[in-house]
Amino acid sequence: PIPRGILEKSGFFKFVKGKVDESNSTTKNTILNTGDNQTPQSDLAEEIIKSMETIWGQKGRSPSIYSYLFMMMRNACDHAFKNENQIRWHFALSHSENDNLVKFSFVDNGKGIIRTFTEGILKNFLNLFNDNLDIIETAFMNGIDSRTGLSWRGKGLPTIYENYDDGHLNNLVVISNNVYIDFDRKIRHKLKNSFSGTYYYWKVDQSCTKECFEIKN
Repeated sequence: PIPRGILEKSGFFKFVKGKVDESNSTTKNTILNTGDNQTPQSDLAEEIIKSMETIWGQKGRSPSIYSYLFMMMRNACDHAFKNENQIRWHFALSHSENDNLVKFSFVDNGKGIIRTFTEGILKNFLNLFNDNLDIIETAFMNGIDSRTGLSWRGKGLPTIYENYDDGHLNNLVVISNNVYIDFDRKIRHKLKNSFSGTYYYWKVDQSCTKECFEIKN
């Protein structure tokens, strides 16, 4: 069945016991995770290189993908968890070679963007925002400092949005706490059940701005 094949090719069975059909055992798809603050940089770099091969037909570096992925990881490591030994994130890549497409997702189960802001820098400024949707959109648009007058230097979310706005990725979806945002479809709403942490989903294909620097031996 198709759903079984998708699951077997996803890399999920690296983390649980289960039998994978031999035809689905060889795949570029994978899931990386960490349990500490020491990110496996070489593993990440290798997966980005493979992604460039799927999308552009050649192995190469992509500083833009690395920059916004690094910001997602940094936010998870620096802000999402109380203790360093609690840090846990997952980064998944799904390759569609016939479509020159890679689907990415990054998730952590920490405090989430909203809680990080409302329990921290914005604790005494919540009256300046309409709701949680307003907080998260303002943060992505790099407007926290102008709204509050604070000297805010957090560039993680603005970096992610700037890469989206520049066309380096598309179909960006963010779920954090009780907020759901689909940037492409301009859908923003509050969830009935709050999500513990932050989830990002996006795609990169040949409709995106090309950034693939050849790796020379």
